[in-house]
Amino acid sequence: MTMRLPDFFIVGAPKSGTTALHAYLGRHPSIFVPARKEPHFFGSDIVSPAFVRDRDAYLSLFAGATTEARVGEASIWYLYSKRAAREIKEFNPDARIIIMLRNPVDM
Repeated sequence: MTMRLPDFFIVGAPKSGTTALHAYLGRHPSIFVPARKEPHFFGSDIVSPAFVRDRDAYLSLFAGATTEARVGEASIWYLYSKRAAREIKEFNPDARIIIMLRNPVDM
């Protein structure tokens, strides 16, 4: 079986609804998102020991994807990275990036 690669990425400001969208999409039968939210694989200019930086470890997050029409993940820090969008494009040129924002007055 061919490894499914993510073809959409949810990024956004904290408390903008990324966790809710990740959960809602994860319940859809045609969409696969890994149980682990925020692997932060892309965005090599932002560093944390909690981020997944090993390619094989990152790809293993999607091992459960089989027949779903779409495969994706959510990582808020991609919004703040200067490199994440370019790295995502190099990884999958056809990927879509969903950006979630909120009104700062509401925070």
